Amino acid sequence: MGRDLIRIAVAVAVFVAVAGAWYLLGGRGQGAAEGQRAPNFTLEQHHLPPEEGGDAAGAPETVSLASLRGKPVFINFWATWCEPCRWEMPFILEVQNSRPDVHVYAINVGESDEEVAAYLDEVGLEGLNILMDKGFEVYGEYHLTGLPTSLFLDAQGTVCVRVAGPMTLDVMQANLDKSMEPC
Repeated sequence: MGRDLIRIAVAVAVFVAVAGAWYLLGGRGQGAAEGQRAPNFTLEQHHLPPEEGGDAAGAPETVSLASLRGKPVFINFWATWCEPCRWEMPFILEVQNSRPDVHVYAINVGESDEEVAAYLDEVGLEGLNILMDKGFEVYGEYHLTGLPTSLFLDAQGTVCVRVAGPMTLDVMQANLDKSMEPC
C-alpha cells in the first residue's frame, strides 16, 4: 500500500512539473483549440510483451492521428491515478463498442504499459483502444492542463469540442453527434 502511494505521489509530481514547465514556457505550437486542426501525433498502442503477460510478440503498433482521417475521432487523455478518469472509462468503452462510425482512443499520460495493464485487469476494460503518451509529448503539444480531457474531431481532424473534466455517456454521445459534420 505504501509503495503504491509513493508511485502515485511521484506520478502527480511529474505531471505537475511537466504541466507547470509547459505553462511557464508558453507551450508549443497552436495546441488543439476548438475550430482548429488538431496537431498530428504518432503514439504506440498499449502493449505488453509475451514475457510480461502480453499476447503478441514484437514491437507495439503505432497510430497516427493523420491515419484516422475520414471518420470522426474521439480521444480522451487519462491516467490510472485520476479518479474522474476512472469513473468515465466504462462509458468510453461503451462508445467504442457502439459507434463503429467513430475512431475512439483513450490516451494514457505518463504511465507504463504494466501500470495500464494492471488497471485494465482490475476494472475489466480489456479491449479499449489505448495509446501511450509516456513522455507527455502529446499532452504538452495539445496544451492540456488537467485530466481527463477529451477532444471530439470531425473527419478532417478539426476540433469540434474540447472538454476538460469527466463526462457522462449522454454528454459523450451529444459531443460525438457534433463531430459528425464538419466543424
